[in-house]
Amino acid sequence: MNVLIFGGTGFIGRNLTEELLASGYQVFVVTRNRQRTANSLGSKVKVIEWDNNFIFWKKLLTENLMRLYA
Repeated sequence: MNVLIFGGTGFIGRNLTEELLASGYQVFVVTRNRQRTANSLGSKVKVIEWDNNFIFWKKLLTENLMRLYA
């Protein structure tokens, strides 16, 4: 299952990301700082740099995440 996390480098987000990865989920983390997030969470996470463009988000959600659960 694919999971999209905003704030993946914060206290809760980092722990949630690590637990999801350990459970076999594919994790996408949205961040403002791609390099810091990649250094912090490692290579198993798909890092997506924040872009406030609606077309970007529509494409991301339809092509990469089949279902999004809140």
